[in-house]
Amino acid sequence: METALKITIVTGLMIFTATTSWVLAKESQTNYREIPPDLLTLIEASDKAFMEQNIDAIAEHMSEDFEWHIVNAEGEKLMVSGRAETLQRIERFFTMDTGWTNADVHRLGYLGNIFVQIEVDYYDTPDGRKTVPTLSVYEMKNSQRWREWKFYPAE
Repeated sequence: METALKITIVTGLMIFTATTSWVLAKESQTNYREIPPDLLTLIEASDKAFMEQNIDAIAEHMSEDFEWHIVNAEGEKLMVSGRAETLQRIERFFTMDTGWTNADVHRLGYLGNIFVQIEVDYYDTPDGRKTVPTLSVYEMKNSQRWREWKFYPAE
């Protein structure tokens, strides 16, 4: 992917995130903050499958053409593409000694097929407990997670 296209995508996502945050913050727009029950059920089932490290259940909630992107101070990067490759990566994560212990999730709202949340992951390290917060933007397709962007704050 060309650099200009990547910059355009990242800029668009940043504008989208800023706009969504502004809209969600307005008290008069509370309908965007209330995630519809059917979507919330899907999100919670997917999260439960991950916390239980149930690969088969995770697969049920992931589209065949799933993509996971990260965005940090260095820019946007496609980390993994496709359900099979993503599930392999998740399985490796579950078997690695990363120190990951738990996560807190703060759901912010939704817009059409997109939902936004803050995730706070906790890791036990030799230097003590490490906290890693991210802003996650998920797109749904056919009641499955389709694309995910995980934004890491610049240090």
